[in-house]
Amino acid sequence: MGMTIRTALLAACVATSVQLAQAQDQEQGPVELAPTSAEVSPRPVRARAGGTLDPSTSSAPRAPREAVGALRVYGGFRLGVGGGFKPTDPDADFLALAKATPGLQLGVDYVVMEYFAIGAETRLSWPGQKEGDSDRIMLWDLVLKPRARKLLDSYPLEIYAAMPIGVTVANMDNDARPEQTGKAHATLGLSGGGYYFFHQHMGVNAELGWLWNWVHYNDELAGDFKTRLGQLTLINVNFVYAF
Repeated sequence: MGMTIRTALLAACVATSVQLAQAQDQEQGPVELAPTSAEVSPRPVRARAGGTLDPSTSSAPRAPREAVGALRVYGGFRLGVGGGFKPTDPDADFLALAKATPGLQLGVDYVVMEYFAIGAETRLSWPGQKEGDSDRIMLWDLVLKPRARKLLDSYPLEIYAAMPIGVTVANMDNDARPEQTGKAHATLGLSGGGYYFFHQHMGVNAELGWLWNWVHYNDELAGDFKTRLGQLTLINVNFVYAF
């Protein structure tokens, strides 16, 4: 009989403890688990063309200097080496070697889309022949300059290939040959280069390529004369400002 009473009392104590625990849980509400690091980490983002965000990578948005719609102006100096003057007349098959040709340029470049930009450039150069006592002449070029461009994600660098095409005007004004008068003709080039931006709006540009100038002039004694100057543009360096 005593054993039965003790068993009943023990069962009552256990039931009371369970009821108290349940009541306490109801008062405190459900327990929330702490979020894991994977749940709280922000989703990485990356820049699409034009500076918009793409949530698939962690790259920063493109700077205004690189984005679609960017306008860049530049100016600098260049040096042409090698090559020479070759008459366009097939009966006059010879090549007159050219001196190193210094030059200056000023241009503007507009980013049309992610992989294409177009610009305009004006140039002055002073070529001359190595042989003889001929003076240097001055060539003035006015060209359109389409570029196929590629941005590098790891560096503030843009590389491109360009084909400048336009008009060149020869200035034959010199004391040695006053009877020569320069005229307009064509100019064409193939080049590759890159932009490097060290600031939000400022950078430098370097380019290497081959340039042809069709020199057209009139000689009072010999009549119309056309020749083609082809040279390697070995040094072409510009300072760039982007709006």
